[in-house]
Amino acid sequence: MSKVIACFCIRYDNTRWGDNVYICGSLKELGEWNPSKAIQMVCHDSYWQAFIALDMNTKFEYKYFFKSGDYIRWEERSHFRSFDVTPGEIVEVRDLWHNKANFTEDVASSSLIQDVCMRRNKPEKLPKVERPEEEKVSVVFEVPVPLISPLESVRLIGATKQKPFWRIADSQTLYDSESPIFRGIRTFDVDELPVQYKFVLSHDLGWECENIEIGPNNECYKPTPIDITSPDTVVWTIQEDEPKAIHIAQAINTHLCRNPTAGHAQIIFIESPSFRYPNEPHFRAAGVVLPVFSLRSKQSLGIGEFADLTLLAKWCQMAGLRVIQLLPITDTTVNDISWMDSYPYSSTSSFALHPIYINIDSLKPLPADIAADLPTQREKLNKPKVDYEATLRLKMGYLERIFDFHLTHEGGFEKDPEFIQFQKDAAYWLPSYAVFKTLARQNKSTKWQNWPEELRDEANVKNIVEEMTQPTHRLYREVLFHMWVQYHLDRQLREASRRCVNECHVGLKGDIPIGVDPRSADTWYFRKYFRLDTQAGAPPDAFSTHGQNWGFPTYNWENILADNFEWWGNRLKVMSRTMHAFRIDHILGFYRIWQIPSDCKSGLHARFYPGRLVSGYELERRGLRNTFGRLTKPIITRELVYRQFGAEAEDIISTYLDPAPQGSDSDFVFKPQFPNELAIHDYVSEKRGITNSSTSDELKELDAYMKKFYALTNSVCLYEFDGGYAPRFDVASTESWKRLGGDWQAALVQLAKEYFYEWHQDIYGASARTKFPKMKEASKMLICGEDLGLLTPIIPQVMHEFNILGLRVQRMTGDPSEDYYHPKNYSEGIVATTSTHDMPPLRAWWQITNLNRPDLEEFYRSGDAQKECHVRDCFWYNTLSNHSPRPTSLPNDQLERIVDMHMYSPAMLTILPYQDLVAILPDDEVYHQNPWDEVINNPDNRKHYWQYRMPCFIERLMEKTALTDRIRGKVEDSGRLRVH
Repeated sequence: MSKVIACFCIRYDNTRWGDNVYICGSLKELGEWNPSKAIQMVCHDSYWQAFIALDMNTKFEYKYFFKSGDYIRWEERSHFRSFDVTPGEIVEVRDLWHNKANFTEDVASSSLIQDVCMRRNKPEKLPKVERPEEEKVSVVFEVPVPLISPLESVRLIGATKQKPFWRIADSQTLYDSESPIFRGIRTFDVDELPVQYKFVLSHDLGWECENIEIGPNNECYKPTPIDITSPDTVVWTIQEDEPKAIHIAQAINTHLCRNPTAGHAQIIFIESPSFRYPNEPHFRAAGVVLPVFSLRSKQSLGIGEFADLTLLAKWCQMAGLRVIQLLPITDTTVNDISWMDSYPYSSTSSFALHPIYINIDSLKPLPADIAADLPTQREKLNKPKVDYEATLRLKMGYLERIFDFHLTHEGGFEKDPEFIQFQKDAAYWLPSYAVFKTLARQNKSTKWQNWPEELRDEANVKNIVEEMTQPTHRLYREVLFHMWVQYHLDRQLREASRRCVNECHVGLKGDIPIGVDPRSADTWYFRKYFRLDTQAGAPPDAFSTHGQNWGFPTYNWENILADNFEWWGNRLKVMSRTMHAFRIDHILGFYRIWQIPSDCKSGLHARFYPGRLVSGYELERRGLRNTFGRLTKPIITRELVYRQFGAEAEDIISTYLDPAPQGSDSDFVFKPQFPNELAIHDYVSEKRGITNSSTSDELKELDAYMKKFYALTNSVCLYEFDGGYAPRFDVASTESWKRLGGDWQAALVQLAKEYFYEWHQDIYGASARTKFPKMKEASKMLICGEDLGLLTPIIPQVMHEFNILGLRVQRMTGDPSEDYYHPKNYSEGIVATTSTHDMPPLRAWWQITNLNRPDLEEFYRSGDAQKECHVRDCFWYNTLSNHSPRPTSLPNDQLERIVDMHMYSPAMLTILPYQDLVAILPDDEVYHQNPWDEVINNPDNRKHYWQYRMPCFIERLMEKTALTDRIRGKVEDSGRLRVH
């Protein structure tokens, strides 16, 4: 096989006798990342050197590491390289030690910036490097340029001892196919070296050279002499399947390399430091948030589809927006066909796409009757809100008929190379998903916990999948159907993503839910990665005063990490096929999760995991004693029952409660048949006739009613767990705390403060630091974290360490002393937004409540409403600097000022909800007249129906030139279309 001899050279100072530097990498010749097989280098005056025989044109990755005794220090980042030179050539590779990338270098290497916003229009590859004449040397200059406009080029300028080439006219353009690494070739007489050089950013439309890098000149010294007589000059090559060293004379005699007649390598690859910008570089861009289900085009059928993303990207291009942020698009059909599955954060698979987003028209050829029926159904389902059930039922019916048609049409699709390739690409998850969906239909439920034992036995699931994916299995046809659906969904989404980038320079930002549904293909097949006896949620916050219980099993991180993050890594790799950035839903869960026992329904009875528990000794030390369960059993007073249930109180007492034992501080305790919230919930549901098929309003009413019980069950100061206790969040609001003495009250408040804000910083930091590096290794996508909620100092600190962008919502500060942020004070590593899908958009937030509610006047007299009015008054007078009385509805021009604050903020990304962005100008066509019709989700209602749709077609939105031009003007004026 053709070889090239690479003489790797790197400077590493401050070594002592016995210290060594090694090179290790992905190739067998470099030890395949095994440090014990790494190549030891030889030191010459602080320059470390090693000759290695490598295969031609094989791209490889490598790092250097320093070793002193048992101590090893690796480089922070890898080198990537391939050689397109003549076989047998000796090349000299001069590398720099790679320290940790700074923020700009790190985020600029992401797919969003490199592959979308800074994508080179016509990238050119460095040509093959030919060996020059004997007295000459060809130097391949390499420079990382983190931020560069597609309209800019990198040019090399400099001077040798005899000849300057500082003028732009004498410079040469570097090749950009490996962007952000730019490479160029220049040949010199050996006597001309050393050469002093710099790099210049020049605009392709002219030879302006405003961006010459600052600082001292770079230097390329003469090639290193090669002493073929020295016993130290050895070449490492593969012999008998292992790297072994041979003397360079032997390498020459066996034609492994050419004789260096010039006494040195005549081709040098020299790595230069990152381009040193005259001004500190920044990347800033703007985008829009809109769920796929909310899109509307003339071709969509009942709901937004992947194909509609291309249309939206064209509008974004017109408006200067570079990012489309989506909500999760994975399959959520845990209830077969039910409106409850409109909730996009509860997946039946973390990998599979939702069939509801498929475009039927693209599944050519179509049966004639379906093709004829589509226009009628499209008009029928074009409603102001998504009809989830009708749309999914229609599409699944179509898909089954089209599948049968394709299976028999012209020999079928099973031998289609694209379909076969998709099956290979999706081999990690597709077979188990398709089998799970098939078994769910056979058993009429996705709740695999209730399936026959042989189908839920963890040791047997792999065999089941293996058997059912064989063409001879009786259910193979249905398994194949689910694979076929996923193939077309993947194909349509990849095509939409490709067109967004290639035609519009617009990237897609995905959303990864923190959890999966317990009735999912993941928990069935990848069971060891989940703790199925616990539930994930969040403590009380601005979204929910009772906390949140999402019902998702928590992760078994020990098993996930023991398997080298394989499940999560594959999840990110699948997403990176179509997305260029992603939002980690509830990134706090990667530090610690709010872990709720499986018999609870509220989000209060919980603890942070991982985290310490409070010991009995610690309670005693603080003067607290849990005698007879005083601090852990609910204190239920008659007054509390009446406060929650009013006229119904006596009936509640007789049905659910017994008198408390004598001597108790409580008036009542729950009857034995109601030992936990789950038992109460099931009894109330049955009594009211509530099932999974009940309406959204019925389930919402049940949820509100159950919160009255949760006020009783959580009237405690501490929760007891195996091994200790955890304070109740917001302990001072409970009846239990109010009945204690002052010393105990103060001690409990202090304990809770320390527990939630101080005790676990080391644990949380260590937890996140084991996961974030794996996430960054898994893909090139830009990582953004939804870090809203209960923040402690370690959370932003570790996100900053790994250059993960945080999220800032102006009206959700996380600081009880502040009602809102001012975007001008944001840092660069931020995604700024006006609203999230979990809160009312600006116009609805401004009104505090729906102005159509019947008890509007009574509501405005309440204490909560008065507090919210005060917050908006302060915003009106202080932040918006108005002197007139605050209006009930937010004027468009004032909403525009809020948008401007975010556009001009230092945040790297300003990504605004569609509802807020398009409301800067009055136009009832592009937004709903009633602001409350624009709410996507109400987190306080666990059974919310996700139905929001944009009110006009995207085609009509593109005709709104006044609005589009107004948005583009803001993007341009705020510098969010410039690269640096």
